[in-house]
Amino acid sequence: MSNKNRKEDSTRARKVKKSSLKPVEIKLSKKKQILFSMIMIIIPIIFLIGLELILRAFNYGNNVDLIIKRKIDNETYCYVNKKVARRFFSYQDSGVPDAKLSVFPEKKEGNAYRIFCMGGSTTAGFPYQFNATFPSLVKDRLDNLFPDKEIEVINMGISAINSYSVLDFTKELVKYDPDLFLIYMGHNEFYGALGVGSTQQIGQNRSWVLFYMKLQKSKTFQMLHDFVSWLKRSVSDHSATQNRNRTLMQQVVKDQVIELNSKEYDIAKGYFKENLREIVQIAKKRNARVILSTLVSNLSDQEPFSHYFSELTTDFQKEEWNEVYKQGIQYESQQKFGDALKAYRTAALIDKKPPVLHFRRGKCLQALRQIDPAKSEFKLAKDHDAIRFRASEEFNEIIREIAYTEAVPVIDMEKIFEPYCRDFILGRALFTDHLHPNFPGYFWMAKGFVDAMSQNDILVPKDEWPWQRDKKMKEYREIAAVTDLEQEIANQRIRRLTSQWPYKQEIVLRKNSGNEYDKLIETTARDFFAMKLGWNEAHYKIADYFIKNEQIDRAINEYQAVIKVTPYNYFPYIELGDLYMRKNELDSAEKVFKDALQYSPHLPYAYAKLGMLYYFMHKRDQSVEKLESAIRINNLNRKFTNNELAIAYYILSMAYGEKGEIEKAKEMINKSIQLNPNDQKAKYVLETLNNVN
Repeated sequence: MSNKNRKEDSTRARKVKKSSLKPVEIKLSKKKQILFSMIMIIIPIIFLIGLELILRAFNYGNNVDLIIKRKIDNETYCYVNKKVARRFFSYQDSGVPDAKLSVFPEKKEGNAYRIFCMGGSTTAGFPYQFNATFPSLVKDRLDNLFPDKEIEVINMGISAINSYSVLDFTKELVKYDPDLFLIYMGHNEFYGALGVGSTQQIGQNRSWVLFYMKLQKSKTFQMLHDFVSWLKRSVSDHSATQNRNRTLMQQVVKDQVIELNSKEYDIAKGYFKENLREIVQIAKKRNARVILSTLVSNLSDQEPFSHYFSELTTDFQKEEWNEVYKQGIQYESQQKFGDALKAYRTAALIDKKPPVLHFRRGKCLQALRQIDPAKSEFKLAKDHDAIRFRASEEFNEIIREIAYTEAVPVIDMEKIFEPYCRDFILGRALFTDHLHPNFPGYFWMAKGFVDAMSQNDILVPKDEWPWQRDKKMKEYREIAAVTDLEQEIANQRIRRLTSQWPYKQEIVLRKNSGNEYDKLIETTARDFFAMKLGWNEAHYKIADYFIKNEQIDRAINEYQAVIKVTPYNYFPYIELGDLYMRKNELDSAEKVFKDALQYSPHLPYAYAKLGMLYYFMHKRDQSVEKLESAIRINNLNRKFTNNELAIAYYILSMAYGEKGEIEKAKEMINKSIQLNPNDQKAKYVLETLNNVN
């Protein structure tokens, strides 16, 4: 074969081989192409739905429902989920703040009025636990003014959340037939969860953040989030233990410096405005009223947290600035306030940016009795503080603008606070720290909201508000049951907060005198924080101390404090009723025992207590009825100890005896003796009954 032929055969073979390797093109009809595309779309959707259903079936992850429903005696109650803030915080964070313990009936009674209080740590009542919060004090005042109305005040405040979270909650709460929203928020827009400077930030685009919050309610997304969190934990410098040793303020801050009118500042201001407007519109759409409030903070006693120079200031100029500034401080210490002002003006010529200059000028002007200029300087100090834990005045302008455009009332909280502060400048008189009020501050805040309700014809027309029933702060403090334990819990919270960044000096609200009682209060509060004692148990412990020392009124106050927070818990009513019986205040005892019975009809304790009380009140028939009920219920659930049951039979025997039913009396006393054979009093009663003709 010639070379030419061999080449032609080889070329032909390669062509055949190529043609045999060429894929066969399958042509689908248009209908089949559409069907194939739909299948490719549907399969992942089915997979995700199936995965979500499986994860829900196995109860994967955290329950981030806002409301948890529980049935009690055929009535459904709504509990605010303590851990709902996990929607907005990374799951690996140890410092996720808890929601307040709040319960309300799912079905609102005919004359009930339902109020939701929305906001961050101030609404939650920080540093207090429960009874000194402004929502609680609003309820106290309304209950006093309108004793015949059923007024529900639900505290939805959570520390370190901002308007994104409040918007998310509002969308759900409108389903629960609200009548009124009281809104106090704005301080957390930068460092609160999802804020522009927060460790929990997931983006600066508002639409994306809102979409992210919807995803958080999905178990599938939670699983993905958990995986990402696990990866972060594995490479993070901060362990969970390190986080536990840091305050929430430290944990939430990512970008410490956010200057006035910076890009981040304007973004936060913009989404606050849009979120607030949407919150108000959602409430109004469901015919719920809204009251807004401007924001207050400590002006005269809180130096700016941040200290920064202009980027153009040289190191030499910074040294020169520091020397002049120190000179001004020295003049202040010598009460030479005019000279101090001159020094601060000289420092401003070198670099006017450090916000502390405004604060020090405010202090000098206040000392020189130039009050309005001093107030302006303090506000400038706050506004230029680049560590943004206090909202600037522009946020108050936004609140007023939204109130005007949406036609809802707005409270000027500064005007309410000013008369109770030195020189009408907000300061330590009403604040525990940089912005959280003390008890008087929360009292006036609550009064501001209640007054706004009256002025806007809420509940009843303003002319029909029964102000003659109103009380003074001291009386409302007693109603609120704000005990020394509550104050010490607040004190220890503030001491821990202010002993770390960004504070420079620890603040002490309550000094320990060193006596036995103060030591007990301090150690009990510490045990509460160490989770060795529950909040209720801590109050019971203090009550026991008072009982041992015959201070019955103070013991009563401890139980009243618990009842205000957990009104559906029968136990403190039982203990409180016993204390009223010790004081021979039998009508008060009857009332609280009836309350205990309302919340524990399936238990024998309240029946037994009422039976004993009625015996001492000479109401023999009622005594017999309640004691028989107690014994009958106990036979079903065996809650009484033998000694408790023996006492119930003993009193029942006495009641039957005084009714003249001797045989029944003998039967009951014999049962008592069977349970407690060493009871000499019971044996004496039996002997007496046997001698009756």
